[in-house]
Amino acid sequence: MYLYAGYVATLAVLVLSGAIDLHTRRFPHALFCVLLLTSSISTVLFGGIETLARNACSSLLLASAVLVFELLWRRFTGRSGQGMGDIKALFAVALFNPVVAGISYACAMTALAVSGVALKKEALPLLPFFAGAYALVSMAILFGM
Repeated sequence: MYLYAGYVATLAVLVLSGAIDLHTRRFPHALFCVLLLTSSISTVLFGGIETLARNACSSLLLASAVLVFELLWRRFTGRSGQGMGDIKALFAVALFNPVVAGISYACAMTALAVSGVALKKEALPLLPFFAGAYALVSMAILFGM
């Protein structure tokens, strides 16, 4: 029961973040802190403090790899790709489940690229796609699909 409550709270904050990002192109620090808190509490309720420590290490590695790629992208192309708020959201969500967060992030990036080509836009916000992908991937895993 607590696992689902934690998942719903984390998803609700992520969806709110996506809505704010869609309108303002920002991921506020306060919302990041709330997302971090809900993910952390959910992880502790699900698997204990040891799971939180293990997931924190995995989350840090995942977010660092994306950050290094983004910095190299900016260095060699002279243009920004994803925002730092997207990487912050990835880190926070990966505290709950790094594998689901990584798969969701990859799906969101794919959906973003397809939407950008279809709409003929160079830049779109990622967090709405990430929230949707996280919900779909999590549901598929929860219901064994």
